[in-house]
Amino acid sequence: MTSLNRRKLFHGLMFTVSFGIAEPSLAGVVGGDLPARPGEDGTGIGYGFLMDLVNGQDPAVETWSGSVGSRAWSDSVNLPGPLGIPLGWTHTSVWGYIRLEADARVQLSLAPDNSDLVPAFTLWQGADNHGANWHTYEQDQVPFWVDADGFSYLRHVTTGPGPYQGDATLSLFLPAGEYTVALGGNDNITEGHPAAYRFTVAASPVPLPGAAYLLGSVLLGFTAWGRKRPHALKTSV
Repeated sequence: MTSLNRRKLFHGLMFTVSFGIAEPSLAGVVGGDLPARPGEDGTGIGYGFLMDLVNGQDPAVETWSGSVGSRAWSDSVNLPGPLGIPLGWTHTSVWGYIRLEADARVQLSLAPDNSDLVPAFTLWQGADNHGANWHTYEQDQVPFWVDADGFSYLRHVTTGPGPYQGDATLSLFLPAGEYTVALGGNDNITEGHPAAYRFTVAASPVPLPGAAYLLGSVLLGFTAWGRKRPHALKTSV
C-alpha cells in the first residue's frame, strides 16, 4: 500500500469514527398521550406530554408549560406512603414521557410560571401504557397500580410542603431508555387550586464508548502496521 493510499484510508476511517456514529441531543416535545404500541392498549398512565431525545451532536433544552394542581403531587388529606409523604393525586398531576435514544447527562427542573406553585416531581424508569390506574399514587416507589415490566422508581424532588422555597431540580446521568415523570404541587398550606408551571429538561450528549473504542482500534492498528513494515522490508532485501 502506498503512502498516499494509507493516508486516504486513515482519513476515511477517522471520518467514520467522527461522523458515522451519531451522538444524542434533545429533539422535541409534543402534547398528548403515548399511543398504544404492540402488546399495549394505550391506557395505564395518561401522559400529558412526550419528550424525545434523538441522535445528534449538540446539547439541547426542551420546556413544557401548563397548569397543575397545587396539591397534586402530595395532599395531606391522603394516606402517607412508605416514606411518610401523603399520596399524590393521579388525575390532577401532569405525567410526562421521556425517551432517550442514547446515554445523556440530564437536568430536570420544575418551576412556578408566575404562580404560587410549590414544585415537586418524581422520576421513574420505564413507561406504563397498559392496564388500569388509580386515583392516588406513591411518589417514592412504583405506584401499586403500575404493572409494566421494568418500571422502577429512581428519584423524587420536593421543596414542600409549602410555602415556595425554590425550584425542584434534579441532575443525573441516564442511560438510553424510557422514563416517566409526575409533576405537581406540594402545597399543604393553601387550598387546592390550579397553578401554572414550567418544566425544563436539559440534556448533554455522552460520547458513545463504541466510537472511542473504534478510534483507538484504528490508531493502534496503524501504529502496529508502521512498526512491522520496516522489518518486512529488511527481510526482503
